[in-house]
Amino acid sequence: MRSSGCYTEYHIDYGLDLTGWALTYAQGISADGLTIVGYGTNPAGNIEGWIATLPNAEVVPVPGAFLLGSIGLSVAGWKLRRRKKS
Repeated sequence: MRSSGCYTEYHIDYGLDLTGWALTYAQGISADGLTIVGYGTNPAGNIEGWIATLPNAEVVPVPGAFLLGSIGLSVAGWKLRRRKKS
């Protein structure tokens, strides 16, 4: 995966000084998606591995998601029932 700058920007948001670093590749990601490993070029110009551990994000429910899903299932059920009667 070539760097699009997204993980570099993420680390800058957390106050890390990445001046001189080029995080070139992300090689792998953990099963839970919270740890990313890769390699890049350090400020001295040497290739070096890096590990980024992301904080565990909490899932925030969207208030209208349940209502919207319920309406969608109701409409699908109504159409299915109507089709069977025809």
